[in-house]
Formats: sequence, structure tokens, C-alpha cells
Amino acid sequence: MFLTSLITKVDQTNVHCHFSKITREKRSVALGQRGNFRGCTIWLTGLSCARKSSIVYALEEYIVNKGLSAYCLDDDNIQCGLNKNLGCSNDDRVENSRRIAEVSKLFADAGFMCIVSHSSSILEDRHNARQLHENAQLPFIEVFINIDTLYESSKNPDLSIDTNIVSSEKAIEMILNKLAEHKIISPILVYPVRELLMCDQRRSESLEQFPQMDKFDITSLDLQWVQVLSEGWATPLTGFMRETEYLQCLHFGCLMKGHIENQTIPIVLPCSSIDKERLKSNSMIALCYNEKFIAIIKSPEFFEHRKEERCARTFGTTDIHHPYIKMIMESGDWLIGGDLEVVERIRWNDGLDQYRLTPIELRQHFRDLQ
Repeated sequence: MFLTSLITKVDQTNVHCHFSKITREKRSVALGQRGNFRGCTIWLTGLSCARKSSIVYALEEYIVNKGLSAYCLDDDNIQCGLNKNLGCSNDDRVENSRRIAEVSKLFADAGFMCIVSHSSSILEDRHNARQLHENAQLPFIEVFINIDTLYESSKNPDLSIDTNIVSSEKAIEMILNKLAEHKIISPILVYPVRELLMCDQRRSESLEQFPQMDKFDITSLDLQWVQVLSEGWATPLTGFMRETEYLQCLHFGCLMKGHIENQTIPIVLPCSSIDKERLKSNSMIALCYNEKFIAIIKSPEFFEHRKEERCARTFGTTDIHHPYIKMIMESGDWLIGGDLEVVERIRWNDGLDQYRLTPIELRQHFRDLQ
């Protein structure tokens, strides 16, 4: 009995907080997050049957599918394990929230986006959870789901969502927007499809500027790539690849623009040495096909077209009897990269344009078909 008491005394006086020698930046690299630390807690709170669980698991799936680290702490799962010894008393309720906050902080500190689904109706519990994260310099985003009068509402919640009028898909988009606002994720993650078509006002302005612009004639193949880019098929690309994007595509088979996006085929715009010298001082270039104004390429970047490397890495051979390799070898010695603004949707007038739906149109069509 005396020994047990002594051990307890020693343990209580020898408990200290220890700090890791690993920086958050190193952890993010180990997680494959390209040096960007994304650790945070997204705390969804609301009554039972508010669809918190369906939202958090869908959000987790979306983030992980983008190559980033996320983990869900669901209230029910926690009650089945870590907090199974707690009941419904006021003290147990406080301890339940405290444990969830501590665990979510550990996940966030490890570089994960920790997504919590917890019916924490008392303001003080949520305030303590936020304070815990802020003291550790970790982002804490509080999301209200269908909050009613039973809740002690925060004066300024980060986000409030009513799932009676907002779909789960829209709710996830709203949370992603908030994460982008806090610079936790790239804004590109928020919009799965990014079209590059001009609005009406921008089109009018461009048509007025067109006569004064330097022009570059593109091929039929280039026009097809303009269509791919403008309709959002190559999201997150915002135009023809710049050199960094081109090398990432060739060497790693993906783009690393704040997150990982599969991209194994280079989307590039070749040009000759003569055109390069003629256009290199321009801040924007008009792209034309058969004398028709097609698009503007902004802030163009010229870089060497490493043709053999491109062919070897894309096709595994440099044999010029391969028709596409032959076409690459005969194309220009330079590549033009830059952001693209397309005047209008590309039409081929072959009787099939009505069937060429864009990604956004297809998604809407699938929703209509349920």
C-alpha cells in the first residue's frame, strides 16, 4: 500500500510535456504533402439525424481521393471505444468533449485534416476545444449543422449549414471553400471542373483588342487541345503546360499544384524558333485557327521542347514510325506555356456537336437521370 502511494506521488511530480524534434514541415513531407502543412480540425456539431456523419465521411473520402491526409472522428465510434466508460452526466459530457478535442489536436499536429462529428451543444465545450487548438497554433474550423434553440450558439461560427435546404454535395463544397480560405488546401480542390471560357464582357473586350495583338496560328491538333482545356477536361490546368507542369507530368505522371492530380499526357503548344523570337516579349498572344480568333494565352513562357525525352517517357520508345512520335519530332523546337482564355466554345460543325457535352453538362445530366 505504501509502495503504491509512493509510485503515484513520483508519477504525478515527474509528468512533463515533451516536444518532438520533428517539425510540422518535415511531417508534411513524410505524408507526401509537398512541404505544405495541412493539419487542422474541422468540428461539425449538430443534433442527431442532422446528417453530420454522412457529410464528414463524404468529405474525408473527397480529400483522401485528392492525395491528402484526412481522418474522421465520429461521435458514435468514439463512444464505442475511447469514451465507452462515460455516461450521460454533466461531468461525463464535459470529459467526452475534452477527450475528442485532445485526440483531434493530436491528429492535426500529425498533419492530418481531422474531421470531427460531435453533438457538442454546450458553448463552453466547443470554446475549450478551439482554445486547445489555438494554443497549439492549429486551425480549428467550427461548422454548425442544422442548429436550433437547444444549442448554445457561438457568436461567430466559421460556417453554418442547413441540410434541409443544402445538399450534402453543396455542404462539402462550402467546407472546402472555408479550408481554402484558411489556406489549408488549394482553391483548385473546391471546383472539380474549371472551364476556361470567356464571359460576355471579357469576350467583347478581347474582340476589340484583337487587331492590335500579335497572333500565332495553331494546328488542328492544337485546337483539339484548346477544346480539352477550355471545357475543363484537364482541370486543374489553366492553359497549356508551363515548364514546371510539363516536367512534373513527364517525370512523375502527375501535377503537384497544392495537391496531387494524375496527369500522364503532356498538353503543350509547340512553336518554331522564329515564332519564339517574334513573340517572346508579349504579355499575351492571340491564338488563331484558319484566321479565326480562338483564344488568348496570357503571360506566355517559352521553354525547350525536349522531343526525344517526351517520346521516351510518354510512349517508351522514340521510333519515328509511330505516327504520334513522328508528329512530335516534326513539330517546333520550343513550347509555349501560359494561362488560356478561350473566346467561345469550340464547335466542329460536323453534325455531332450536340453530343459533345462538357464535364459540367454531363454531371448535370447524370443528376437529372438520378
